[in-house]
Amino acid sequence: VGWHVEKELLAIGLYADSKGRPADVLFPPLKPGGRFRAVDVVVCDPRSVSAMLANPDKVSLAAASQKERKKLLDHQKKMAAHGPGIITFDKVPAALESSGAWGKSMLEVWVSLKAAAKKAKLQNYVLSGQEHTWAAFTFCQMVPQRISFNVAKWTARAVLRGLTASIVN
Repeated sequence: VGWHVEKELLAIGLYADSKGRPADVLFPPLKPGGRFRAVDVVVCDPRSVSAMLANPDKVSLAAASQKERKKLLDHQKKMAAHGPGIITFDKVPAALESSGAWGKSMLEVWVSLKAAAKKAKLQNYVLSGQEHTWAAFTFCQMVPQRISFNVAKWTARAVLRGLTASIVN
């Protein structure tokens, strides 16, 4: 999409006096003079006890909302304890539920990624020879599909690990 993504956020110093990693992806400012966005991805289970206690039948994305709030609270505590580092940034908690649902902040990140892809005039993946699936030919189709597949894959691996452990014991 034309954005450079920093892989190792520890060395950047987003928090002063701390080696904690505040995010998974650091996006540059969208406009000159803007702030960086430190996107902190979390996958959560909508069937967890805490999500069930939040009345998920009445509150959509209860698990994602809880995790996003917790990430912001943790960030506020770290800023209070350590202070800002050398880069001014906005913390963006991006929750994905293991059901495949995306939290509010994750959807906001996605909107900005789609806008950047449109601005960059990304070509159809098939025509440009890039990796694609039978149902995903564009950036806007491929990325959500890859994210969903990876969440499903890692959930399945955790289940298999648990089953294997229970059979052995």
